[in-house]
Amino acid sequence: AADGTNSIVADTDSEVTLYHNGSTKLVTTTTGIDVTGTVTMDGATTSANINFGDNDKAVFGAGSDLQIYHDGNNSWIQDQGTGNLIIRASSGTYIQGVNGENGLAVIENGATTAFFDGVEKLATSSTGIRVTGEVDMDDTLYIESTTGYGNIEIGGPSGAYIDLKAPFSDDYDGRIITTGDGMVLTAGSGHGV
Repeated sequence: AADGTNSIVADTDSEVTLYHNGSTKLVTTTTGIDVTGTVTMDGATTSANINFGDNDKAVFGAGSDLQIYHDGNNSWIQDQGTGNLIIRASSGTYIQGVNGENGLAVIENGATTAFFDGVEKLATSSTGIRVTGEVDMDDTLYIESTTGYGNIEIGGPSGAYIDLKAPFSDDYDGRIITTGDGMVLTAGSGHGV
């Protein structure tokens, strides 16, 4: 520059350095370039990885709405803007463990399935849900139909049974099966009870 401040320095068999008002901004290296400051681009194409250090974020949105980063212990996809975080795929979306074991699967025009240790446990269907295994509840199960009867059907290859156990509670009043006013409890093909 007119005042003697370096603008470009090209060292023999070494780096080329670009300056802005005397401050280093870009230096060539044996592997590429080293930039000090912010890179503003109209677009970018890469044929290799972009590496982020711990707590370095990939930030999206005018208000830094979506951030993806690793904090040294955990990895984060953090949405802190307006609206929802939407994950969309052309056919299926899977959340998996590190070894590829499914935890949750969402299939286009199909089931949403929850897994335990890679084994299907709960899946949606066109008629409701299907549970594989036991259902353990801490509270009351309500079955209600807005279009007709709300039924529980129990069956299996060797028959079916309902095992009713008294709760471990001091205020238990002795009721095992109760019905509301006007409701009837029946058993047997002829509804004899």
